[in-house]
Amino acid sequence: YRDTNVCYEKIPTSVYERFPLVNETTTLLEYAAYFGSIKCFKYLILQLPLDFKTKSDNQPQTLHPTLFDTDDSEKADSNHKKTFDKLAKYAVASGNTEIIRIVEQKGYSFDNTLEIAFNYAHYDLFDWIRMNKVHSIQKPISLFLNKCVHQMRISLMMELLEDGFNPNDSHLVTAAVEEENTMLLDFLLKIRGIEVNENGIL
Repeated sequence: YRDTNVCYEKIPTSVYERFPLVNETTTLLEYAAYFGSIKCFKYLILQLPLDFKTKSDNQPQTLHPTLFDTDDSEKADSNHKKTFDKLAKYAVASGNTEIIRIVEQKGYSFDNTLEIAFNYAHYDLFDWIRMNKVHSIQKPISLFLNKCVHQMRISLMMELLEDGFNPNDSHLVTAAVEEENTMLLDFLLKIRGIEVNENGIL
């Protein structure tokens, strides 16, 4: 017996909810993904219709042989994807690699998940997304470099710089000055080609 309706049930919003991402009439499936509840997630995702199609980042794929004609199948797929188009965001927020693997295998979009990985300090996932989901990245890496300074995520900043990202594009000197981080400023000023007068005020 497959109870497809249970996947679409929504968690009501609450003024007492501490996590904004799940306080948006989240579905049970998304809720389970967010909190890394792998057993609940596996059960819920198995309740999805057998006939819907998903698209991977590279090519279309069909999870199961369609049980309906083309029009019905496409309609079911459209409704399904519209409902769960944020599923990867909840999976990335959880940091649960097993859930993320399932979400990727099912072909869900990872659009805008790089920022989620950064905000939740999942640096391994941040690297995985920027290296393997290039087309899903909506914001420039330079923005995250700047955030690294303001949020004291120096190890990630160093990694990005070592990978060849330009510190001048991120206004790192200005960010270090704003944070009054003299040690970081001293390090940045030793980088060859660093732009000191980033904002043209000198």
